[in-house]
Amino acid sequence: MKNNGMGGGMILKRVQAMWDIFYTALVLGLTSFGGPTAHFGYFYRTYVVKKQWVDPDTYADLIALANFLPGPASSQVGMSIGLLRGGFIGGLLAWLGFTLPSALIMAFFAWSLSNLSLELTQDTFWLKGLKLLAVAIVLQAVYSMAQKLSTGRLRATITIITAIVVLLSDVPGMHVGLIIAGGLITWLGERKDRREEGPLLSDRATPAEFQRQMGWILLGIFMVIFFFAWMAQSDGWQGVRRDVPMYPLLFSKFFLTGSFVFGGGHVVLPLLEKDVVPTGWVSADQFLAGYGLAQGLPGPLFTFAVYLGTLIAGWPGAFVGLVAIFLPGMLLMAGVYPFWQLLKTYRFFQKIMSGVGAAVVGLLLAALYDPLWTGTVNSAYDASIVGILWMMLHVWQRPPLMVLIISIGLSWIKMHVIN
Repeated sequence: MKNNGMGGGMILKRVQAMWDIFYTALVLGLTSFGGPTAHFGYFYRTYVVKKQWVDPDTYADLIALANFLPGPASSQVGMSIGLLRGGFIGGLLAWLGFTLPSALIMAFFAWSLSNLSLELTQDTFWLKGLKLLAVAIVLQAVYSMAQKLSTGRLRATITIITAIVVLLSDVPGMHVGLIIAGGLITWLGERKDRREEGPLLSDRATPAEFQRQMGWILLGIFMVIFFFAWMAQSDGWQGVRRDVPMYPLLFSKFFLTGSFVFGGGHVVLPLLEKDVVPTGWVSADQFLAGYGLAQGLPGPLFTFAVYLGTLIAGWPGAFVGLVAIFLPGMLLMAGVYPFWQLLKTYRFFQKIMSGVGAAVVGLLLAALYDPLWTGTVNSAYDASIVGILWMMLHVWQRPPLMVLIISIGLSWIKMHVIN
């Protein structure tokens, strides 16, 4: 009886742990406005500062790896934190919690308002307040991460130079090159500090789910699905009538799109547009209206595929779009991570990763300015609101919900009293 009680207690604790992962991600999915960069700020505050599920170095590693791989970077990072916390079930729940709110909203609007022109070009006071809070959240994250990852002259220089290059250049895939350059600079610049022979013992135990054998299996699954999805696009299925539900065709289109999206969720726009608008599945007005709606919602931008899937094939199409667009990035992230962890046990790679972390801070610093700051802060009053919100979050450490209410209230005052 005692063993049964102990077993029941362990099951209960496991269920509670899984619920904590899902609920935490769900709250983030309901409140994380502002795109991937802002998501990283919300994640940092929740997973690193508040929950302490990962340390700042591991968090920077996950961001760097997500930037190397195709797919939705913030969703990949959130899923990976769930994996570290609760294995594959934890990873699935973390992804589901973060994705579900915006996915349901996008599907509902596509189903009920497919013929309604959505006007999201003018900021309402509540949307403005949400965007200003996102700026403050990212500012706090960049400040905190820089204190830990941009220490010393070399790493601080990498952070600043990375931000400058990003702001002054517009080369596709440049962020990957800058991350690599940051790692190489610290490896070469700090080679005399320590010898690089042999591995170090990892200070964190690697869960069984992250074994390299499982990594190979996941990468193999990705390659098999990618092959069949590629073949499906060349089998002449495009000639099938639009009113016939072609779920394999939808799956293959969205899966291939998710496999080629580097550089953030906004890259998904041209890739999906060429698949669904020229075919006549979705009109240009419907496409742009849904994309505009996605900009104003919390959570990942990739749920735009749910909107398109619903327009094309109803609720089953929504499910197909949801799974297919996210699956490539998740398989790659979970498949590559075990080898990333193995490399981290070597001294030379640890030096490289110190530069990678500094470069990641530089990327976030650049994104804090453009598009977050330039697209949100349009006056001294806006800048003052951001300063107040940052002070409440960082200095007074007030709950985000309270800060959110204050942000919306100050935005309302600006639009309806000052103006």
